[in-house]
Amino acid sequence: MIAILAFVSVVNAQTKVYNPNLPTHLVFQWKIKTDEVHASWNNDDMYVTRGPNGLEIFYGQYRTLDQALSSLPELPEGVNRSDVSLMPFFNRSSVSPVMAFALLGNLNEFDRLGMEIERESVSFTVYFETFDQPTSMSSFEVIEEELSFEITSNYNFAYSAGVFRSVDEAKVYAEFLRSRGYQYAEVNKYLNGQKVAMVDEEQFYAYLDWIE
Repeated sequence: MIAILAFVSVVNAQTKVYNPNLPTHLVFQWKIKTDEVHASWNNDDMYVTRGPNGLEIFYGQYRTLDQALSSLPELPEGVNRSDVSLMPFFNRSSVSPVMAFALLGNLNEFDRLGMEIERESVSFTVYFETFDQPTSMSSFEVIEEELSFEITSNYNFAYSAGVFRSVDEAKVYAEFLRSRGYQYAEVNKYLNGQKVAMVDEEQFYAYLDWIE
């Protein structure tokens, strides 16, 4: 997969696009080359530029590949498959597919490509247990790392420990916690402070179908 991504990054070199209306975290937008705007499109979801070959519409703001791939907008008549692609943006600028997958996936795997990624934007914690009430640090004798929690949809408190700069460090700590009785300990990944999911192989190949 790494070799395929490296190939894609070469054949899809493109001029960066800056969209000031986007958030700073990683998002995906549909790029549509067209001469007209479809009647169903919402103006709040569009960023329009005009190039030598007509309009380029950047549509939607999707946090995950699943959301983007399941939300292809209706297209004006005459727009072909080759006129549509899915583009990742980070810090409001377009980035390569390789960069997007490095940010979503295991960052260490991409070190071998010599890629320069904003490492301060990527971090890992280790989830270990969920409680129905807030719990103090003193309740966890074996945990010395900094604690954090998020409130789940059921209004429970999902606790995590540590802030790690590599997934390998986080995996080692998760294994440590499992050895101390926290059997559900697992690594969570954060990008610009927002939890993100790892990308699986099925999503990867679905995404490749929509790259120019």
